[in-house]
Amino acid sequence: MRTNDERLEVLFHQVNDQYFQDQLKIRGIFWTKRRNLVGKNFQHWAQCLTKFKGICLLDKLKNIAPDYVLRYLVFHECLHFFWVYHCRSFRQAEKEFEQLKKADQ
Repeated sequence: MRTNDERLEVLFHQVNDQYFQDQLKIRGIFWTKRRNLVGKNFQHWAQCLTKFKGICLLDKLKNIAPDYVLRYLVFHECLHFFWVYHCRSFRQAEKEFEQLKKADQ
């Protein structure tokens, strides 16, 4: 797996092991300075790149977000490998994250 930060690789492996039984195989996980992680009325903190099989997180989170928030973002983006949209099944699976309420504040 390619990465530009060992911390991200560790977080991905923690999430993959705990929630996906180490079955997810991705090509990379990266911090990005790209400002185009933006929706119509909001900014995305992370993005799943389904064609590349990778995950990008906005680099401004690197020094301010606690690990449980970053793990949540990685978990959330991993769910997009199964569901592209935030459908009912996606939201149900998202509830499996142990610190969801804390991370979603």
